[in-house]
Amino acid sequence: MGFVQKIVGGLTGANKQARSIEAGAREQAEATRQAANSASEAARQSAAQAAQAQAGASARNVAVSNAAESLDTPPEVADVQLEEVAPTGAAKKRREKFGIGSSNTGVNI
Repeated sequence: MGFVQKIVGGLTGANKQARSIEAGAREQAEATRQAANSASEAARQSAAQAAQAQAGASARNVAVSNAAESLDTPPEVADVQLEEVAPTGAAKKRREKFGIGSSNTGVNI
Protein backbone atom coordinates (compact mmCIF):
# COMPACT_ATOMS: atom_id res chain seq x y z
CA MET A 1 0.00 0.00 0.00
CA GLY A 2 1.35 3.33 -0.95
CA PHE A 3 1.61 6.43 1.16
CA VAL A 4 -1.25 8.18 -0.61
CA GLN A 5 -3.49 5.14 -0.32
CA LYS A 6 -2.88 5.02 3.43
CA ILE A 7 -3.82 8.64 3.84
CA VAL A 8 -6.89 8.39 1.62
CA GLY A 9 -7.92 5.10 3.24
CA GLY A 10 -7.50 6.65 6.69
CA LEU A 11 -9.54 9.71 5.78
CA THR A 12 -12.36 7.77 4.13
CA GLY A 13 -12.40 4.87 6.64
CA ALA A 14 -11.64 2.33 3.92
CA ASN A 15 -8.67 0.91 5.85
CA LYS A 16 -10.80 0.41 8.94
CA GLN A 17 -13.54 -1.18 6.87
CA ALA A 18 -11.03 -3.54 5.20
CA ARG A 19 -9.65 -4.64 8.57
CA SER A 20 -13.20 -5.19 9.83
CA ILE A 21 -14.07 -7.31 6.79
CA GLU A 22 -10.91 -9.41 7.25
CA ALA A 23 -11.69 -9.95 10.96
CA GLY A 24 -15.26 -10.93 10.09
CA ALA A 25 -14.01 -13.41 7.50
CA ARG A 26 -11.64 -14.98 10.06
CA GLU A 27 -14.45 -15.27 12.62
CA GLN A 28 -16.77 -16.81 10.03
CA ALA A 29 -14.12 -19.33 8.99
CA GLU A 30 -13.57 -20.34 12.64
CA ALA A 31 -17.32 -20.67 13.20
CA THR A 32 -17.59 -22.83 10.08
CA ARG A 33 -14.78 -25.09 11.35
CA GLN A 34 -16.48 -25.44 14.74
CA ALA A 35 -19.82 -26.23 13.13
CA ALA A 36 -18.20 -28.89 10.94
CA ASN A 37 -16.51 -30.45 13.97
CA SER A 38 -19.80 -30.46 15.90
CA ALA A 39 -21.64 -32.04 12.98
CA SER A 40 -19.02 -34.78 12.57
CA GLU A 41 -19.09 -35.51 16.33
CA ALA A 42 -22.90 -35.73 16.24
CA ALA A 43 -22.68 -38.13 13.29
CA ARG A 44 -20.17 -40.32 15.16
CA GLN A 45 -22.39 -40.40 18.25
CA SER A 46 -25.45 -41.21 16.16
CA ALA A 47 -23.61 -44.10 14.49
CA ALA A 48 -22.46 -45.41 17.88
CA GLN A 49 -26.02 -45.26 19.25
CA ALA A 50 -27.36 -47.03 16.16
CA ALA A 51 -24.78 -49.79 16.60
CA GLN A 52 -25.68 -50.12 20.27
CA ALA A 53 -29.39 -50.30 19.46
CA GLN A 54 -28.73 -52.94 16.82
CA ALA A 55 -26.67 -54.99 19.28
CA GLY A 56 -29.48 -54.73 21.84
CA ALA A 57 -32.06 -55.82 19.29
CA SER A 58 -29.87 -58.75 18.29
CA ALA A 59 -29.45 -59.81 21.91
CA ARG A 60 -33.20 -59.51 22.46
CA ASN A 61 -33.89 -61.68 19.41
CA VAL A 62 -31.48 -64.33 20.70
CA ALA A 63 -33.15 -64.26 24.12
CA VAL A 64 -36.63 -64.57 22.58
CA SER A 65 -35.44 -67.45 20.41
CA ASN A 66 -33.93 -69.23 23.41
CA ALA A 67 -37.10 -68.70 25.44
CA ALA A 68 -39.29 -70.04 22.64
CA GLU A 69 -37.00 -73.05 22.27
CA SER A 70 -37.12 -73.79 25.99
CA LEU A 71 -40.93 -73.56 25.95
CA ASP A 72 -41.09 -76.03 23.06
CA THR A 73 -38.92 -78.54 24.91
CA PRO A 74 -40.98 -80.85 27.15
CA PRO A 75 -40.02 -80.77 30.81
CA GLU A 76 -37.85 -83.54 32.14
CA VAL A 77 -39.40 -86.37 34.09
CA ALA A 78 -39.53 -85.48 37.76
CA ASP A 79 -38.14 -87.92 40.30
CA VAL A 80 -41.08 -88.56 42.64
CA GLN A 81 -40.88 -90.76 45.73
CA LEU A 82 -44.21 -92.45 46.38
CA GLU A 83 -43.54 -94.40 49.56
CA GLU A 84 -43.54 -92.72 52.93
CA VAL A 85 -40.18 -92.52 54.63
CA ALA A 86 -40.14 -93.02 58.37
CA PRO A 87 -38.70 -90.07 60.29
CA THR A 88 -35.27 -90.62 61.74
CA GLY A 89 -33.23 -89.04 64.48
CA ALA A 90 -34.51 -86.01 66.35
CA ALA A 91 -37.76 -85.76 64.40
CA LYS A 92 -38.70 -89.33 65.28
CA LYS A 93 -37.98 -88.73 68.98
CA ARG A 94 -40.10 -85.56 69.04
CA ARG A 95 -43.01 -87.33 67.39
CA GLU A 96 -42.84 -90.22 69.83
CA LYS A 97 -42.58 -87.83 72.77
CA PHE A 98 -45.77 -85.97 71.83
CA GLY A 99 -47.57 -88.99 70.42
CA ILE A 100 -47.88 -87.55 66.96
CA GLY A 101 -48.18 -90.08 64.18
CA SER A 102 -48.44 -93.08 66.48
CA SER A 103 -51.35 -95.46 66.28
CA ASN A 104 -52.54 -94.93 69.87
CA THR A 105 -53.42 -91.23 69.60
CA GLY A 106 -55.94 -91.28 66.81
CA VAL A 107 -54.13 -88.26 65.34
CA ASN A 108 -52.04 -88.98 62.31
CA ILE A 109 -50.18 -86.00 60.91
